[in-house]
Amino acid sequence: MLARAMTILVFSLEPWGDMWYSKQHYAAELAKDHLVYFISPPVRWQLCDLFSFNLKLRTTPEGVTVVDYRNNLPLRLLPLPIARWAIRQTARKLGRLLQSGETVLWCFHPTAIALQIALRRKNTQLIYHVVDPYENFSDDIPCAREADVVVIVNPRYKERYMPINPNTILIPHGVREMDRVRGAREAYKQAKHPYAIMAGGITSRTDYALLQTMCERLPRLRLILAGQMEPLEPELERQRNALLALSNVQYAGVLHPNQLQSLVGAAIVGLIAYGFDPVQGTPLKALNYLAQLRPVVSSINCRIPELEGKGIYHVENAENFIQRVTQAMDGTLQLEEEVVNRYLDDRSYDKLVARILDSLPPLSEQKA
Repeated sequence: MLARAMTILVFSLEPWGDMWYSKQHYAAELAKDHLVYFISPPVRWQLCDLFSFNLKLRTTPEGVTVVDYRNNLPLRLLPLPIARWAIRQTARKLGRLLQSGETVLWCFHPTAIALQIALRRKNTQLIYHVVDPYENFSDDIPCAREADVVVIVNPRYKERYMPINPNTILIPHGVREMDRVRGAREAYKQAKHPYAIMAGGITSRTDYALLQTMCERLPRLRLILAGQMEPLEPELERQRNALLALSNVQYAGVLHPNQLQSLVGAAIVGLIAYGFDPVQGTPLKALNYLAQLRPVVSSINCRIPELEGKGIYHVENAENFIQRVTQAMDGTLQLEEEVVNRYLDDRSYDKLVARILDSLPPLSEQKA
């Protein structure tokens, strides 16, 4: 692994907060050895942003410096040439963060900002980390082409990115070592047990009808939802409200990973309910559940075949979903701890970071 300290700019579509995605986890791990700036997305444009030329910096307890910036112009409303000018202006602002040593631009989404001359200086390398399908983003191919390494979390992405950039590597989602500590759970057990948990964004992807059917069929089971509530179209909003109105459903809000850990650990099962799709990829929440040795019942294919039937249970319809949750209530849903632990041992963020940084070519081979 690269031992020398670097300046790393992490670009994210999600702001820093208690709701952690893979980019927050990576930023926190990188900050142990490097100077890390987490570039939060700008909030809605306002007229006063015409004269916004500064960056706002704040440091998190993990040692990550969060950077808030404003676009001088509303990019979505501009003709392309003017939008490009505004993007160059933003890149110049962020360029003030660069030090004289080595720099890595770590993009968890495709962004034209990272491709600007102001940031693509000597001794600067680009990592394009594809954690979601980005084929409909206009900057997807340019970022993949210019990257020094493309990191994919789903093997299905290989056929898209390998022809664009031969230095494409498959790195699965990771897990924090501290999330595997099985700590204070008795309060949760006494107050809410038995309960199932569904952690993560409560969004348009969530199958509210499936969860409602489960809760109505299993009235002894509590369902706890933990995560950010996304605005929904009226019909989905009605379904979500109907689910939340059930007496055995509780919304726990957005929890920092340190709080979520204990809540997951006292659950009888972790749920992934996103509609029945056999071709989906590996969701981060599956590892969050497994880190606390909780079995996973999922309506999508998590693409971890070595754990199928040994900790992860992919089901294909509502009846099977409810049957598996019922097994969790009865204590008969199997989880092979040795197999799960062996899988997680190789997915710690320090090991994943080392693999990714080691995949960067020598600076002497830097792209022109």
